[in-house]
Amino acid sequence: MAFIDDDEEVLTDVVSDYYFYDAEDQPISFAELPVHWSNGERSHDNDITIYLRGTTDNGLQRLHKQVMAWKYEFSKENPEISVLSKVNNWIKLQKPRKSFESIIRTILITVQCLHFFNRKPNASSKDLRDHLYVWPSENDLTYHLNFIREAVKKDETLQASEFLDSFLNGRHKKVRFFYQVNNKIYRLVEQHQCFVCGKLGSSNKSYGAEVFRCSSATCGHFYHPHCVAKLLENENNTEEKIAGAKPFTCPVHVCHKCKKKEDETVKGLQFAVCRRCPTTRNVCQGGYIY
Repeated sequence: MAFIDDDEEVLTDVVSDYYFYDAEDQPISFAELPVHWSNGERSHDNDITIYLRGTTDNGLQRLHKQVMAWKYEFSKENPEISVLSKVNNWIKLQKPRKSFESIIRTILITVQCLHFFNRKPNASSKDLRDHLYVWPSENDLTYHLNFIREAVKKDETLQASEFLDSFLNGRHKKVRFFYQVNNKIYRLVEQHQCFVCGKLGSSNKSYGAEVFRCSSATCGHFYHPHCVAKLLENENNTEEKIAGAKPFTCPVHVCHKCKKKEDETVKGLQFAVCRRCPTTRNVCQGGYIY
């Protein structure tokens, strides 16, 4: 595989399997670079050294370049993001290295959102969800609030967006967004692990929860209805009722032997808790765990 460094001209403007790192060889987002606006201005001076690595020419060549700024384009169906090399070549970012996706997640979400409202300024957050068939995530835009504010100032179409105006002026409700890489939409779903089977499931009741939290104020365990219903052995806590969001107290809070709750004032009724299984073991008066 050939190698392109800063002393050679880039033969292609597209890089895949990319990632960025700083002078200390630590992963870093390209969002730390100055934004190169369409009028030629830059958001700020570049005071940090950032390098780009990836592959070009369908993976036949490796790329290693110092980069100085980044920009976005909304003219096509999907937004395009490019970075400027030290020798003034623009390099379009295509698909990041999988292990690097979490580093640039929030800026990709933000650019995707701006692109949508640039094309449909009258759209609402619901329109965004319905049009793109995504499960949104919350608070991702707040990481790039200054960038959004500047982008709106420089784009008359974005200025017409009621959603963005509400967001920038603090009138927005919490919303959940998405990000897109290489034309693929990734959902950012709030998930929790079932304490019985260990599998992940959505806990968002507004969009069809799969796991439900124990109603005890001091408990943080989540369960699939069918998993916890088998352990409760109580007709008032059937799988159907739990799936319907009926509050339940999970088995951690009752004795596995006698099915009674803990009494901290009685030594024989104080619980010894297994950290691996979803039930509690009561300690008998003789000191043995049932």
